Amino acid sequence: MRAAMRGGQRGSPFCSALLAVAVTGTALLSTPADAQRWASPRSAAGPIDGARANPAPPLPVRNSRRANRATPNRVDNAPPSAPATPSTPPPDVWSDAEIGQAQALCKRLLRGIKVNAVPLAPVKKGRCGDPAPLKVTRIGAEDGVAIVPAATLNCRMIAALHRWITGTLQDDARRHFGAKVVRVSNLSAYSCRNRYNRRVGRLSEHGRANALDIGTFTLSSGRRINLLRHWGAVRRDLRAAQPVIAPPPAPDANAVPPRAATRASKRPRAPRKARPLARPGAVAAPPDVASRFLNDVHANACAIFGTVLGPESNDAHRNHFHFDMAPRRRSNYCR
Repeated sequence: MRAAMRGGQRGSPFCSALLAVAVTGTALLSTPADAQRWASPRSAAGPIDGARANPAPPLPVRNSRRANRATPNRVDNAPPSAPATPSTPPPDVWSDAEIGQAQALCKRLLRGIKVNAVPLAPVKKGRCGDPAPLKVTRIGAEDGVAIVPAATLNCRMIAALHRWITGTLQDDARRHFGAKVVRVSNLSAYSCRNRYNRRVGRLSEHGRANALDIGTFTLSSGRRINLLRHWGAVRRDLRAAQPVIAPPPAPDANAVPPRAATRASKRPRAPRKARPLARPGAVAAPPDVASRFLNDVHANACAIFGTVLGPESNDAHRNHFHFDMAPRRRSNYCR
């Protein structure tokens, strides 16, 4: 250092800086901006050149028990929090085991049955769907019946429809018309909804691909039998069409009875018959061959399906038969 000073660089900034380091022992700041940053009030806690200063290490605790008693709400002593539950529900998919069981059931139920159907991908939407649905266009061989339009159903329903078509439906058609049924109209098959399309309530069997609604039967002769047109008047319509008898007027308590009526009080006169009030409604007519056919179809289906609903059940089924394979504890539900 002395040599440098002797060499003519006594007043250079570099020498002055070296001298300051040697004398005071402080760090050298390269620029006036660095000096200003260090002198700023933020320099004690703020970042320097993009990096945060390391905090001072905590003092050692001599007595940990006393420290824990003094700070009961320390985070270190808090119990572990429960794992967070997922906010989104699990995906609507069937497991491989459920799909395998459904496919094995289809092979067993449809073995030896002539069915024109296309296997579909598993369907699941909330409570709705089936792991092995089929899109059916025709059931049966020689006495087969086309389903128009094609119906998405599960295998239990397809097997039950086959028993109904080959077992009783064609016999009913031959007995009443001397012909066979070649086509039925599909009003509803798989549909993800509640019963009667209500917003809340029990899930419809249509939501499980376990039901079929039929509105029209087409015969080999070309004749079409429609439930709304050929079933006839239902019992609730006949009850509503009966005349309503107006009740007799109530006697006036303040009226003074005539003398003749007082003498003949032992023999009261029968009240005068009121005229019936006309009420429009259905008229009972003798059932024709189409009506008898539909009634036989309804009655025979009750021995096969878990649920059979027709025009007599309510107004929602006035124009079709509802068949499904809902499990029943005792006997089939037939209305």
